[in-house]
Amino acid sequence: MVGRWSTMTRNRSCCVARKATATSQTGAFSIGLDLREDGVITDTTEGMPAALAGIGPGMKLVAVNSRQYTPEVLRDALKAGRTGTAPLELLVENTDYYKTYKLDLPRWGALPTSGTR
Repeated sequence: MVGRWSTMTRNRSCCVARKATATSQTGAFSIGLDLREDGVITDTTEGMPAALAGIGPGMKLVAVNSRQYTPEVLRDALKAGRTGTAPLELLVENTDYYKTYKLDLPRWGALPTSGTR
């Protein structure tokens, strides 16, 4: 299944966060970003593209590849980014400041073929 979103309960007040993940025949992939439906980032995973770029909890995802953020827009961009060549661009709000982060995703085309060892 491609583009699956997993839902997780993040605290006792039942605040629901979404983890930006998708799956394919080659397995699951993620940018390491947990966020609420409104785009507020609740957590990042150390060593993953979002955290390596400097994105952190408390920031808010505003746009993905120049489109207003929705969970569907992010999911579609993740799926498209796995086979494309352009980085994933995230416009993030941090207090009164905005910054565009460009995340390089591992590409499916970069995986070795069955004849390569």
